[in-house]
Order: sequence, then structure tokens, then C-alpha cells
Amino acid sequence: MTTRKWRILYFCLFALLVANTIRLLLTTLPQLSELFLFDEGSFDAPDVQRQSNENHKSHKRNLLDQVIYPAVSKLRRNSYVNRVPCDQDVVEVLGRNAWKGGRDDMVPTIYENHTMKPAYTCGEVSVWTNPYLWEAHQKVILFDRMQASGLKNCNFVGLDLGGARGDWVIAAGVEANRSQYVVVEANPTLFRKMEKDFDTNAGLPGRVFAYSAAAKSDASFFGYYSDNENDHSSSQEWDGPTMCIDASSNEGVMDTAGKETSNSCSETETTVPVVTVDIIMNDFWTSTASSISRDKNTHQHPLSRSNSITTAFHDDDDTIVSKAGNLFFAKLDIEGSEYEALLGAKSVFSSKETRPCYVYIEIKSSSVNPAYDKAFHMMKDTYGYTDFYDIDSGLVGNDSYPPIGKAYENEANYEFRLPTSELEECITRVRKHTSCSSSSR
Repeated sequence: MTTRKWRILYFCLFALLVANTIRLLLTTLPQLSELFLFDEGSFDAPDVQRQSNENHKSHKRNLLDQVIYPAVSKLRRNSYVNRVPCDQDVVEVLGRNAWKGGRDDMVPTIYENHTMKPAYTCGEVSVWTNPYLWEAHQKVILFDRMQASGLKNCNFVGLDLGGARGDWVIAAGVEANRSQYVVVEANPTLFRKMEKDFDTNAGLPGRVFAYSAAAKSDASFFGYYSDNENDHSSSQEWDGPTMCIDASSNEGVMDTAGKETSNSCSETETTVPVVTVDIIMNDFWTSTASSISRDKNTHQHPLSRSNSITTAFHDDDDTIVSKAGNLFFAKLDIEGSEYEALLGAKSVFSSKETRPCYVYIEIKSSSVNPAYDKAFHMMKDTYGYTDFYDIDSGLVGNDSYPPIGKAYENEANYEFRLPTSELEECITRVRKHTSCSSSSR
């Protein structure tokens, strides 16, 4: 090969090398500029993100204070102020037994360690409406817990999700005649019957605060406001999230789980508000006083707003709860919506200052609804109620789950407790935040 041809080949190779080098530089230049050619603004990204988070929290706080809490407070009904008088015969339930044709002495037998006090319902009593008979083997355990904890004559708080006809509140509220209750019931027909039953029990109405609503998750609740950001006001009407439920009474079924609503409900359904446990409990705690009238023979006056237990606060998740500390037990029976309700109770159930000491909950097999399994594990693993047993079968701990269906197929009624040391701390906390008559300690 001639010298001239060699020179041409070398030149071509050199040109190719230069072209590749230039292409490489052009490819890497943006990354190099990020490393070495930054400007002062490049250090502001964390501050920008921080400011964005603060703006989000501020927006949520304003939404809670200006829209949500005023609206939720209008849902709260005190049975003394918002009376729904009984329009039928008032029936005394002791000795009236509709349980499979059983004996009149069944109630005294079940509650043999307790002095049963007269309780009443509006209209004829049945197995589904007798406060002492329906789910009696669960209620007597609660009675035992109240007595063992020295709280039977104290104004502790019970939370009832799925109040139905109010049988748990009537039984426990008559037995512990200073206790207070937060009741949530979505079905409007049951809700109205419940208020009539409360009204027949003198001394009880002033201690009951009822919400005609469905308890759901934070995502269900706050997601609505994210999707409808500019469509809210603090008007008298509820303009928050809603759901559709069957408007019938559902006697004996108590299926108030409902379904999410789109634009309208069917002719047989009605629309009810959707709230969360955290928001309901905050509304209750920040609007009630620490003590109530001791007059057991008349309707007690509602608790005074001016003597509130404590001021609500924002936790790290910006969900408002209160350090009232007097929540002793919770009961959940909302036909498959327990998991959703527990998701909306994170602030109350996660805090040692507010969580209930005992939780009574109906759980069915995951084959019936996978949400029941999620509810079980949320109670056990997330909220730390590691002591539990199947009240129906007597099986304890992991032997009791999945439910064997001792009373009803594929379901069981559970008591969940905190571990022993934490349970004692919880009971001590409740005692600290309640007032009691002299005979209770």
C-alpha cells in the first residue's frame, strides 16, 4: 500500500475517533453539568418539598376546622336534647325471653354474678331487641371487665360501631349507670328505633351520643375531598362523602355495611354520611365534659361544651384526636366493614393515650369476605391486641382463628385485649380520666 493510501486511512480513523469523542461528550455533558455546573437553586429542592408538605397539612387543617368538624358536629345527636319519644308500649325486658322458647330465668342465670337492673325497650321485645339476651355471653364478659377494673360506677366511655337497636348501650349503660357512649349506626330505620329505646331508659339519654353515619377508612373519607376540592361549605347540610344502604329495618340481620355511592341510590336505598372513627371520637371528646349528672331517675342534662375534657391536637398524621383517655371498650359489628372502620381509627387505636382496653368484634371466615381476615390481623398485628379468644367456642389465641363457627357457621365473636402489662396501664389510664361514685373504687 502506498504512503498516500496509508495517510488517507489514518486520517479516516482519526476523524472517526474525534467524532466518537464528541458524541460521548455531548451525551455526558448534562450529567456533568448537574455535578459541577449547578446553580444556587439546586440546593432548594428539600425546602421546596418541605414547603409543599406544610402547605398540604395547612390545607388539610383548614378543611378539618372549617368544613369537616362543623359538619360532623351537626351529625351528633344527644338523646336528651334530640328526643325521639317512644310511641308504643314501654316494655321491661327482664324475664321476657324469646330465645328459642327458653326459660324466664335465663337472663339471671347468664348474669349470675351481677345484680341486674331493669331495662326497657319501646314496643314488644324479641330475641333481637332484648338488651340482656341478644349476645348475652359477650355482654356478661364486658360486665365482668367493668367490675374487675373498678369502673362500674364511673363515667368511662364505650364506643359502639353498628349500634343496631342500641342493645349493647342499653345493657352496659343501665348496668354502669354513669358510663357514656358513642354510637354509630348507618341504617336510618334502626337508628330511629334505637333512639326510641334509649328514651325509655331514664338516666341513659343524656349519656349517649349517636351518629347516623357509616364508619369508613381515611382513604374513603379524605379521598372524597381530594376529588371534590372546591365543592364544600360549612352549611347545615352534609356535603361530605356518602354511601347507599338498604333503608329497611333489617331486623335480625343488622347488615349496615352498605355500598359506596356514585350519583344516586336506588329506590330501596338511602344515602348516609361517611365519617371515620378518629373524627367521630374527636368530635365527641372536644364537645363533652368530664362529668355528668348523677340523677338516675330523670333524663340527665347533656354534657356542657364549655367544660370540655381537653383540647384536641394534631398528631404526626395530621388527624385530630383527643387525649381524653376515658375510652374503656369498643364493639364492632358492621357486617364486613370492620376493616374499613379500623383503617379510619388509626389515631385512636394506635395511641396509648386513647386506645380502648378491650375490643369486641364479630369476625367471619375469609371465605365469606377477605376483609374479615384483614380486620383480624389489623387488630392483632397493627394495633397490638395480641391476647384474644373466641367467646363462642372458648378457644384462645391462634387456636381460635380462623373461627370454627361454634354458634353460627363461619363466624365467631372475639374479645381482643392488650398484652397484660399494657392492659393494666390502659385500665389505670381510664381510671385516671374518669370520675366515679364512692362505691366503685
